[in-house]
Amino acid sequence: MKLKLFFLFSVFLLAPCLHAQNLNSVVARDDNDIVTFRDSVSGKETMPAALKTNIAGLISRVCKELSDDCDISSLYFQTFKINPGDGNVLYVTELNESLSGFQLYLCMYDAKKNNYSDFFQIDGTFMYNNEQGFESWNGRLIDKPYITFTDLDGDGRNEILFQRRAHNGTWNAVETIALKTDNDGNLKKYFSFYSKELKETGTETMEIRKIKSVNNNKVTLGVTERDMTFHIDNDAPDEIITIDK
Repeated sequence: MKLKLFFLFSVFLLAPCLHAQNLNSVVARDDNDIVTFRDSVSGKETMPAALKTNIAGLISRVCKELSDDCDISSLYFQTFKINPGDGNVLYVTELNESLSGFQLYLCMYDAKKNNYSDFFQIDGTFMYNNEQGFESWNGRLIDKPYITFTDLDGDGRNEILFQRRAHNGTWNAVETIALKTDNDGNLKKYFSFYSKELKETGTETMEIRKIKSVNNNKVTLGVTERDMTFHIDNDAPDEIITIDK
């Protein structure tokens, strides 16, 4: 067992970053908030031992789920540390899961409790393709910041808003996923919506949605329809999301 764990840690620590474009341009709130771990050490600091153990366990679990002959060394790409500014830390680990594409695993560190949350998975299949098929005719479809930390419902705790590019073969969109921490400190999906939506490739209208308010179990979204040819915005009726509790 010890030999197996040693092998897993060795692969994790030595796994090369093979991707041509790093995740800084994908999940950075601000360049000064980012620390990049391409193995267990960045240019600024060393990855905490407890987090390293958790990521090694994640890699082992994902590898078993993928196939019996999964190559552990090909899974791990890099981990990013992002400081929300409240003393806690968000870690984003990127794994290359072949057929399912790049998957992002979010882990929140609670500094007061010295506790790491379970990993929350987000599909990052299209996160690196910001130019091909995702242009809005007026710049990129997805805009920085890709991650923001905001107390949406006034409970004194910041929620995480994560922008993810989505694509189903006919339309391009940006999905915004709101995450909360539960009483155990784990990240849970709060709600999600398409903050930008191009219904079909080549259309000249984009629907843009922004959060206006979050009250109890109801999210009110302001909607704008943008004519991409004449650069005219028209207000559309608000949309309501009901939060499942």
